[in-house]
Amino acid sequence: MSTPPLRFNRVYIEITDRCPLACSFCPGTGPRNALMSPALFARIAAQCAAFTDQVCLHVLGEPLVHPQFAELLDICAHNGLRVVLTTNGALLDAAGDALGHPALRQINISMQAALELPQDRQAAYWPALSRYLLRAEAERPDLYINLRLWTQRTRGDAANDVEQRALTALHTHADLEIPPTAAAQGFRSRRLRGRLYFHRDTQFTWPADACGPARTRGFCHALSTHFAVLSDGTVVPCCLDHLGLLPLGNAAQMPLAEILQGPRAVQMRQGFSRGALVESLCQRCTYAHRFRQRAVGT
Repeated sequence: MSTPPLRFNRVYIEITDRCPLACSFCPGTGPRNALMSPALFARIAAQCAAFTDQVCLHVLGEPLVHPQFAELLDICAHNGLRVVLTTNGALLDAAGDALGHPALRQINISMQAALELPQDRQAAYWPALSRYLLRAEAERPDLYINLRLWTQRTRGDAANDVEQRALTALHTHADLEIPPTAAAQGFRSRRLRGRLYFHRDTQFTWPADACGPARTRGFCHALSTHFAVLSDGTVVPCCLDHLGLLPLGNAAQMPLAEILQGPRAVQMRQGFSRGALVESLCQRCTYAHRFRQRAVGT
């Protein structure tokens, strides 16, 4: 019996690991300090079209620093790929018309990054965000926009202060009337208007930094719902492997189809399917704890 073709919900393509900010929740500019060339991106995107309908232009780094960002969106459109963009929002003005590109399906804007900026930079950030939101609503009402904070399960006054500062800024600068439910605790996502959402997420420890006890039982969605390609072409199983500690191959040197059917990828995928963590990085990863119930049921 032939093996069914692999399909993924999304593929993460890191077009750069450079970032102009230094946020507390992110490692910052990565070890590659690279920009993926349009030629390599085109090669990868064409192959990704066989595996998915959606790409996320992010693993580490700020995608909007890429000088050929608009060209990369054109390549996605040419290959029928919908794009999810994750950005810190600091370069919205500089990105210009590219943020209205028809290939874009969803934009995630990390407001947590803004709240760590000096006051003078925050003073410029919120009006720029407001201008973009108003323009997007007028020109791309079909575009989903998530305004994100990493406070979903944080407790105490510090979390409340972070959320209140963000909501106040949105109200003041973006003329957003915040529904009472959006300011309440205990939700993950709330619609503000149209396809604009206020989204809470949970802070996590990057697997490379995890130092807890190892476990051999568990589950992860890596290699079943997604995989990632780093800016130097390294293919990794997980969108959190920003250091490339689990290299499966390099897309600049061999086809994705071969990489994804290679022995390491197959061993990991089969392990997850039976609730086994075969790689030491996965055994220490605390992010995968949220999938514990799935592991028990396998």
